[in-house]
Amino acid sequence: MKRKLFFAFLCLMSIGAFAQYVDLGLPSGTKWKSTNEPGYYTYDQAVSKFGSSLPTKEQMEEFKYCEISRMNNGIMIIGPNGNYIFLSSDDGYCECDGTLTGVGSAQGYWTSTPYGTGRVTSYGLACGNGKIDFDNYERCYGFSVRLVKK
Repeated sequence: MKRKLFFAFLCLMSIGAFAQYVDLGLPSGTKWKSTNEPGYYTYDQAVSKFGSSLPTKEQMEEFKYCEISRMNNGIMIIGPNGNYIFLSSDDGYCECDGTLTGVGSAQGYWTSTPYGTGRVTSYGLACGNGKIDFDNYERCYGFSVRLVKK
């Protein structure tokens, strides 16, 4: 019994170790999770599963207050306070037909912000070639998810 409890405790500790949030010193006070959620999600899947933990377009746009440092496999986003997160461009994204694209060179990240009313697109961030771009993307794409909290 004690071994089972100890093992359960170790499992919970290891899960918690990966769930760290980083304060970049942004005006909104948003903290960014240090790692992506595993897998690829359509916009609807991401919003349904992660809800208010999915960043808004405005929260992602706060990266303008940060230093963006190009790396071989993504970008380092360094906040005004010196803390940082890394956005990979290694995992690629899924096209609407499920085809994995851009592995090693590009990665998409969803926001929770839809693009316009009644549209089939939503805002996302594309990371590739050492830069980030905001745009609207078809909701059927399979993008990565990086969570936030206030």
